[in-house]
Amino acid sequence: WDRSKPDPDDKCNKPILLMVPGVAGDSDNMYEIALMREVRAKFTVVILLLRGASDVPVTSGLVNHVGCWRDIKHAAEYLHQNYSKQQMGNRRTANQRKKKRELYVYGCSLGATMLGLYLAYEGREVKKIIDGACLYAPIWDFKKGDEFFYNSYGGYPDWIISMNSVKIIRS
Repeated sequence: WDRSKPDPDDKCNKPILLMVPGVAGDSDNMYEIALMREVRAKFTVVILLLRGASDVPVTSGLVNHVGCWRDIKHAAEYLHQNYSKQQMGNRRTANQRKKKRELYVYGCSLGATMLGLYLAYEGREVKKIIDGACLYAPIWDFKKGDEFFYNSYGGYPDWIISMNSVKIIRS
């Protein structure tokens, strides 16, 4: 949460913006910080920290990759259930019931690709949970990206990611 975790019973009606970062997987990169500063007056901002980023422990054999779109699903469902969905005590019928707060999701780079997979795989179910999504600079051509990643700059991008992964796993 940007600043502090709100109480689910608060009367805040600002929409929630769930931000999914790129390959760095955390909230201390400039594009996340810049967007957060621009929107925090109108949105309650939540950043999904990816496995191994910002001291998030790697507790299983699963590390962060593009196929981890279910992480977004779990986060969106949690936010919907606890902060967005109108509670059942309301006397309105299901068709008349309004949401407490809107929920939007923004993904950048790797996070945008993960978000795209979530939207594609979950289809119509997503409409019940989120009110809008933005995919910024998603990775579409993995073959070209793979070739660039492994063959450019003498393999340095591959090496730096590998060393960081080893550091995370050892800690």
